[in-house]
Amino acid sequence: MRNPGRTSATWTKYSTGRRSRQRASRLAAFVALILAAATGIAAAVVLFELRMPARLGPALSGAEIDDVAVADLCVYVQKCSHLGAPDLPARRVQSLLARGTSRGRNAATSTTSPSRASLAREAHQMVLSENGGEWESAFHQSRIERIACVLAMAAGDRPESYRVTLLDTTQTNAVSTADGRIYITRGLVTTSTDDEIAMVLAHEMHHIRSGHWYSWWSPDAEDAGGAGWEDARPDPVSEAARALADLGVDALSGEATTSYAQEFEADARGVLLASMCGYDGRQMYNVLTRLPSMPVTSHPSVAHRIAGVAKVLDAMGDPGWISSHDPVKVAVRSVETAMRRGAMYRPGVSGEAPGLPDVARVCQETLDWLDATESEMIGFRWLGAGRALSGRGRVLGRAVVITSSLSVVDVAVDTGFVHATAGKPGVVCGRTWLIRRRGVWEPVAAQVLPGKRFAAPEWLTFKDELRGVVAPGPKDVECDALRTAQMWRDTAVSDFAGHLAVYALEAIGWARFLGSRHAELRAWSVRCETHSPTLATVAFSSGLTIDGLPISSNSTRLTLVLEDGQWKVAQVNLD
Repeated sequence: MRNPGRTSATWTKYSTGRRSRQRASRLAAFVALILAAATGIAAAVVLFELRMPARLGPALSGAEIDDVAVADLCVYVQKCSHLGAPDLPARRVQSLLARGTSRGRNAATSTTSPSRASLAREAHQMVLSENGGEWESAFHQSRIERIACVLAMAAGDRPESYRVTLLDTTQTNAVSTADGRIYITRGLVTTSTDDEIAMVLAHEMHHIRSGHWYSWWSPDAEDAGGAGWEDARPDPVSEAARALADLGVDALSGEATTSYAQEFEADARGVLLASMCGYDGRQMYNVLTRLPSMPVTSHPSVAHRIAGVAKVLDAMGDPGWISSHDPVKVAVRSVETAMRRGAMYRPGVSGEAPGLPDVARVCQETLDWLDATESEMIGFRWLGAGRALSGRGRVLGRAVVITSSLSVVDVAVDTGFVHATAGKPGVVCGRTWLIRRRGVWEPVAAQVLPGKRFAAPEWLTFKDELRGVVAPGPKDVECDALRTAQMWRDTAVSDFAGHLAVYALEAIGWARFLGSRHAELRAWSVRCETHSPTLATVAFSSGLTIDGLPISSNSTRLTLVLEDGQWKVAQVNLD
């Protein structure tokens, strides 16, 4: 028989424990509810704080920004940075400008007559058939569209006004048609820097924008494809062109009627547009000397075109013109000035824009790392270097927004050492906001951009295409060749002895330097061609990072031969 006293005590203990657990559960639920409510309130407060001031939007769209709007802009930029949304102000401005942009057209959806649409399709098919068809490369397509988008924005056009197609041919050439299509060959894309690509795109864009190719549509001049484009509201590039024309650059006078004059004008406007977006206008010289011979009936000689470009670049060096029409160069110079001041900076003394010293500090830290890396490279005679490889300004700017009164410029450090043909090796350190008052550009705010940001974001966006490119299975010539190319790439940054074993001849010595660092060599747009049972080539675009920072990019072409049943690298070509 059970003891009643013991049963009662047990039940009381159990009942008390259950009530305690229920109270604890209810308390936890209440605390969770309070925390959720507090989180929601905090999120609402943050979202409210991140709203762009209502009066700032209309002010940024005006011809000139007043002092009140400038103050609101500075507060808003700094507030977004402190709240962990540093990219939000630029995105809001881009969205605001996109809604107000009426100039340009979407070539894919513009209203055209059936005859003109038919001519466009014929032109497209003809270009493809004569140049090996379309080349599919997601990496390079993204790279080119990134550059084209910035150029279109600066010129006042909608980015969708242009459609870029890559052609599968080794020729180095680019053409455009009146319906907004721009064609660039694989040979030009894979051997050109971002600066050179920008020159080519800007040149072809001006042909389209100005209606130089209206004969594609109709011999009737009033049906010109670009007739109405130049009548839209003035853009900063057109204003800058008129200022250069006043300085004696005849190619920018807007009076081009002959094919020769149109080429000179497209060269001049191309250099101007690309330079105002932060690209090196001097690279137009390389572009002109690499393009194939053009008919003398339509194109002036390369020597005359180079002379015309030189005249434009010389005029663009005028200090007064720079301060009035080149916000990217103004931004870069302001950061370089802040870097020289360094530790001597005192708030309220130097008059620098808020945040500018912080951007300068990040740039200087990157440059210090670069100097140390370069010294080590020289010690290993990397790529045969026995002296400094740099010796030039490494702070560069890239336009994010350019209008007649407001510009947003990303400031980066060029971390490359060689001719870069798969995107500019560089690290974005900060962003500078400039306004134009009384005809002069001046920085008003700056912000450090967190995280790892490359000047060529495709490096981080696209996966390495040589990693795991050969799936397990039956072997064939192409698989074996790709496997050797992958081994060459992998051992180049980690295993010097293994790298030597891949070669049939003599190895280059970079692996000895890279073996002691955290290095990674990425590959994109891999292309394998088998020429015979004992000869093959593997080509790809590659980017090299050291300690997580980019230092070089190129187009690599490996020539492989079969030796004793194994594929060996007989020759390496780096473009």
